[in-house]
Amino acid sequence: MTGSTRGQLVPSGQEVDYRASHAAPGYAATYAKTYETGFYRRQWETIERPLIERLLRARAEAGAESVLDFACGTGRVTEVTVPLFRTVIGVDVAPEMLAAARARCPTARFVETDITRDGFPERVDVVTSFRFLLNAGPTLRREALTACRRILNRPDGVLIANVHVNRRSPLGTAYRVRNAVSRCVTANVLSLRDTRRILLETGFVLEEVHYYSVLPRLGWWFPRWWEALMEPAERLGRRFRWAAERAQCFLVVARAR
Repeated sequence: MTGSTRGQLVPSGQEVDYRASHAAPGYAATYAKTYETGFYRRQWETIERPLIERLLRARAEAGAESVLDFACGTGRVTEVTVPLFRTVIGVDVAPEMLAAARARCPTARFVETDITRDGFPERVDVVTSFRFLLNAGPTLRREALTACRRILNRPDGVLIANVHVNRRSPLGTAYRVRNAVSRCVTANVLSLRDTRRILLETGFVLEEVHYYSVLPRLGWWFPRWWEALMEPAERLGRRFRWAAERAQCFLVVARAR
């Protein structure tokens, strides 16, 4: 998904039940297939995975020993954490997602639970959360961040999370126009300013921001051209701040207060 609500038209001011949609039968297979080919696979292999690995490795080298992958899905990010941390835990509410994650990461521990409602008894040094903040509605987003803060060791515990449709990106602008015309939330967007505010409200201090995916995803149009142009576009973003700030995605590192 790219900030979508899986085809649901949600009137402005209302929230889609992301817990239910995420755990729907058959969704794990659809989700996994999205990243096997095309733009998303290239994005993951070329940009996202190296960036995530670099940031997590820095935490491990600084002394972090435990990580919890919140809303771990099929375990793509969990897999990156396994070689770096002594204790690796993945949590999700979707049994099918967890089954796929266990197959991918047999040495990690996975727990089917909703930490926003049930809490979690352990404390960890790092929490990761990918492709969640955007998809969750405002209420669930705050509940999730509050829960993540509770399970982080302080004062050095950190959250590493991403937003996969930046409000200022070309795709984010197109989504906002479409939402306004239809008067329904057909796709979510989130700005860095709003992300910083939500983090502060839930007990975090934003420490790092990393923009990525300067080249916007255009659905199924020009797939080979877009894959070939992805790396040159990233170099443009590293050179010009105005281009980086309009990238489709950004990743944040936030410290628990």
